[in-house]
Amino acid sequence: MQSRSERAQLAVPVSGQDHVRGTASTETTLVEYGDFECPYTRRARPVLRRLRQEFGDRLLFVFRNFPLTRIHPHAEAAAEAAEAVAVQGHYWQMHEMLFDNQRELEDEDLRRYASELGLDMANRPKYYKIVVFSS
Repeated sequence: MQSRSERAQLAVPVSGQDHVRGTASTETTLVEYGDFECPYTRRARPVLRRLRQEFGDRLLFVFRNFPLTRIHPHAEAAAEAAEAVAVQGHYWQMHEMLFDNQRELEDEDLRRYASELGLDMANRPKYYKIVVFSS
């Protein structure tokens, strides 16, 4: 068995910029690099949900935006919208809404989703930093 210092380390450690579910003090971290327009990322949702249920407090789940802009033209705008609502504390609600409505990711759709979540659209920040991970 490996000692704690010999365990695998993330190339980009989990930080306060990440969107997480769970407790950072857990020994198991699952990082998903995902794209809101990607059908494969969407298909992984039930599996990830089941893992979170089975592991409970023993799993830290991290979602990182990885928009594949060459094949998913709406992915970056969707990621930016999710980051924008994160400022108001509603990242995970938007995350679910974007995947639930994956085929409706035009700008007007994204504004509608934010409005449906009851977000203050008048006082939103003018610039959103999106952390995009690439290969």
